[in-house]
Amino acid sequence: MTAAVITRPTSALVRALPVRAVLLIIAVVAAYHYSLISLARGLTLQTPLAYLGLVPLIALGLGWYWAVRRPAVGPYDLRLDFTLGRLLGLALVLAALLIGVIVPMTSGLDFWLLRVDLLSLPVFVAGVIALLFGVRQLWNVRFAVLFLFLAWPAPYLAILADGMTVSVDATVAVLAVIAAVVPLGTPIGGSDGLFLIGRGDDAIPVAIASACSGANSVVGFALVGVALFAILRGPIRRRLAWLVAGIVLTWLLNVVRIEMIFLVGAVATPQLALNVLHPIAGIIVFNVGLVVMLLVAGRFGLQVRFGDRPSPVERTDAVAPRHGRLAAGAAVMAATLVLGLVNATYAGFQPLGGDQGLPAISGFQPGRAWVPDWGSRQVADYTHGRQFFGEDSTWTRSVYSPLTTATMRANVPVYLDVINTGDAATLAGYSVESCYSFHGYVVESAQRVELTSGLDASLRSYADPRGNTDWTILAWEWPVQQEGSVRYERIVLLVPDGDIGTFEGLPAGDLAGTAERFVDAERLLVALARTMVANQLASEAAAG
Repeated sequence: MTAAVITRPTSALVRALPVRAVLLIIAVVAAYHYSLISLARGLTLQTPLAYLGLVPLIALGLGWYWAVRRPAVGPYDLRLDFTLGRLLGLALVLAALLIGVIVPMTSGLDFWLLRVDLLSLPVFVAGVIALLFGVRQLWNVRFAVLFLFLAWPAPYLAILADGMTVSVDATVAVLAVIAAVVPLGTPIGGSDGLFLIGRGDDAIPVAIASACSGANSVVGFALVGVALFAILRGPIRRRLAWLVAGIVLTWLLNVVRIEMIFLVGAVATPQLALNVLHPIAGIIVFNVGLVVMLLVAGRFGLQVRFGDRPSPVERTDAVAPRHGRLAAGAAVMAATLVLGLVNATYAGFQPLGGDQGLPAISGFQPGRAWVPDWGSRQVADYTHGRQFFGEDSTWTRSVYSPLTTATMRANVPVYLDVINTGDAATLAGYSVESCYSFHGYVVESAQRVELTSGLDASLRSYADPRGNTDWTILAWEWPVQQEGSVRYERIVLLVPDGDIGTFEGLPAGDLAGTAERFVDAERLLVALARTMVANQLASEAAAG
């Protein structure tokens, strides 16, 4: 076998690069279209995770940089490269398929709140690159593929929970020091981050929230800075120093931004400062900080070089495996079709979970979870549950009853318990089922019912062997977002002695596995729960 040396990047491998690159982009966009759309929607939000929508675009730029401007060089066997690429690529694409198809079935709403779909995105991208380009090119663009993991919001939520508090406190402290020298914004005594801007009767209070404290810009620069970390030339320690300096500068520029808003509010009007300057000032200072850091990169001993002229590429097999590439392309298209269809179903999770892994529910409220022609009132507020669900937990009980105009009626009361806690583990540790089992109740029927996409409930009927009250219950749990923090709720609907109750106007539909004497009570609870959840979600959407 004779070696062939290719002196220009127009070999069969590179000449086919644009076609396969287009196929790669089409496959990723088609397979993850809804995930990418949901990520892009966050760009309009005032949240530290807004810049995550830029991650796929930055990764695309990094991939181009490493594949075109700094291509892999050195001898290699083209046939072996593609053979290994097909094996590795099929394994990675299969893993992405399993994550995208199987995991939502087993984890329900948690799949979307953890944004596991975004966790599987780089796995799919790596698989497609290996199939279309081989393992050599996958290794060459590995930084771009790994960069896609930064679009996964779960780690940010864990870090930013305390980080945003630190950012707000630090910003408020610096602004208070500046206000003592240049009183453009006046701290309001006894408040937590409130400043008065404007003069006289036009002055209004402004709160320094997490979005205004600089957390947004810091996360944004960190993402772009990590990408530039791979392009800047120089020792790693110098690049790390440059990155840290950029983060500090971005935060300081945000303080300058707030002072500019205070200044405009003082010399003009607060409305001009908040309605005109505030929406664009963040983008301006972010870009100013980025440009400044690029200009001073030389001070850190770094060079900004966007690639070298491609070097000669040597390979040991001049025969391109055409049939193998056709098979690889077919595998990519098949996987793309399956994942694209599955990805479209993730829209069903949207009413319950936000785009960035935070709950979309603000907490169960009977006023929002109303049932037509039924009334509700709170009848109890239990404190003994704190020993099980935490000192910050609450447990309220309401009763729902039909009005005279109701079509769906029952002559037995329907109770609703709402347990709210900051510790999800306590709900798992003290389940509804364990409570009834502890008190000696016998399960007459048990099944899972779907209330809405991504939300299932446990439906059970219990008999008391002692001859006391029998119970039919329907329970579900979901995370909620209250005052900027994530909490967890268990909602339980209960009907006593449903086996001897009288029910009218129940919707049609059979429940598999239901004990005959409890079937009407169970159908009532399912109908009530689905109505409550639907109206709660509609109210949340209208308010949000």
